[in-house]
Amino acid sequence: MKLGFLEKFYLTGPWRNWQRQWELQQFQALHPFAHSNTVLEIGCGDGRGLVYLHQLCQPQQLIGLDLDANMLNRTQRTLNKQHIKATLIESSATQIALEDNSVDLVMSFGCVHHIPNWQVALTELKRVLKPGGYFYAEEFYRPLLEAPLFKQLVPHPPQRFSHQEFITELNNQGLNVVRDKNIAGLAGFLVAKST
Repeated sequence: MKLGFLEKFYLTGPWRNWQRQWELQQFQALHPFAHSNTVLEIGCGDGRGLVYLHQLCQPQQLIGLDLDANMLNRTQRTLNKQHIKATLIESSATQIALEDNSVDLVMSFGCVHHIPNWQVALTELKRVLKPGGYFYAEEFYRPLLEAPLFKQLVPHPPQRFSHQEFITELNNQGLNVVRDKNIAGLAGFLVAKST
């Protein structure tokens, strides 16, 4: 599901820089990033996450995936300014045009809850991750997404999930959660390792 106007406005604004840095600190506290040969960000938005992943992981191959061609254009401009090369794919995370076992690290900065068939997306992420590869996910959960005002301002697909339901599905998919942080049942950070 593409972002609505309010979310796109927020996520492409200058305030997103400090938030992205805070998010990365949360991930680093759970499980520090390591050098990874191939890094994929799903829902790469305007590309700032890819810049940080390039700096932190120093990958040989950096890949950004987004459903929205306009966001991928923004991503390309961001990467050009930083002189960073990446492969950009216009696609849903439910159909990733990458080979099996080809990615060392997948990052999702709050993308999965936007995907109507989120379980299918997790199957795809498991498919492209190498055994021993890591999936880093920041997520927002049912109590927040279904709050009346939030639901009206920033609609999301139905059938959202809780922190525990997300963990259960990750584990069922062979993405074993190694560390997680639940923030009042509204949001969370997770790191899972592919078996």
